[in-house]
Amino acid sequence: PDEEDLGVALLDIGGGTTDLAIFLKEGMRFTYVLGVGGNHITNDIAVGFHTSHQVAERVKIEYGCASESLLKRGEKLEIEGVAERGISRIGQDDLFEVIEPRVEEMFELVNKELVKSGYKDLITAGMVLTGGCSLLEGIKEKAEEITGLPTRIGYTHIKEPEELISPVYATALGLILYGIKRRGELAHKERIEVRIKEWLKDFF
Repeated sequence: PDEEDLGVALLDIGGGTTDLAIFLKEGMRFTYVLGVGGNHITNDIAVGFHTSHQVAERVKIEYGCASESLLKRGEKLEIEGVAERGISRIGQDDLFEVIEPRVEEMFELVNKELVKSGYKDLITAGMVLTGGCSLLEGIKEKAEEITGLPTRIGYTHIKEPEELISPVYATALGLILYGIKRRGELAHKERIEVRIKEWLKDFF
């Protein structure tokens, strides 16, 4: 059976916000927008290590980790400072100390809304993470730790173009597929993929 038939929570972690949606067999039953996202993590890194947002974003993507069990404690990285501060050398564990509190805050807020929705016990298929910040190492493990729900990263299932397989595009493509499926416009997945590819040509 499809995940929404079993009950699934979709969490799209964007830059400025995190969007939560709960799907059951009857369709989408609950939505909520949290005012915290990946940009807040980037800002925490920029402030904590006195660097630019551009450098902080790169460091988050390349070295960031949200789960202590996955840390590479011997790994060192260089961060270019601002205002003539020069280059600092820090460990991945130093970066973790800045990232973890914000990620914990995010999932504690998510869990609070899951409970308030009244549907948490019906989410049999667990939670799917999408959006750019879902690529942060250890974020799946932190989500499971705090919410208690089995969690996976939501990669798209279309075969091409390859760039669209990323979780960054999973929510948009998933909602298109969901809408098409619910309306019964197309009978086969391959025909759905063709229609999506044609639609996406307007954006690439």
